[in-house]
Amino acid sequence: MPKPRADGLLTLPEYMAATKPKPAKGVDPVRSAKVKAGISGSLRKARQFADHCAATVGPRAIPRPELEYHGVPGRKYRMDIAWPESMVCLEIEGGTWKGGRHDHAKANAAAIAGWRVLYCKPAELLKPETLALIQDAIHGPRPAGNEGER
Repeated sequence: MPKPRADGLLTLPEYMAATKPKPAKGVDPVRSAKVKAGISGSLRKARQFADHCAATVGPRAIPRPELEYHGVPGRKYRMDIAWPESMVCLEIEGGTWKGGRHDHAKANAAAIAGWRVLYCKPAELLKPETLALIQDAIHGPRPAGNEGER
């Protein structure tokens, strides 16, 4: 903490610098700050999508999803968008791990745990076809033997 002035107060920049949390080891502080501030384009779209889901009504309404949900115990992976009560998740392609190596491992772990894993591109997120696919996954029948751990 910087040394206070004679009146015992800190300037706002001094206070902000002194209380700024240090990023965890291995975390990109710029990306972390953008995500926390909601600056990331994908996160902004995901939040828009969550609000859109919450506004749906009727028997095939889509409940408000969880964003960046930790759905597979023992794994660090976070699902982009998830409906834990239905064990359905939606992965938005082309995020941080553009090579797909991380997304595939995440999707495989989720599928083994009993999740229905759907994919879309950021531009397809609010399209009627994507919403219909999610409605089918949430409200449709589950295949026998794929109940997962609820």
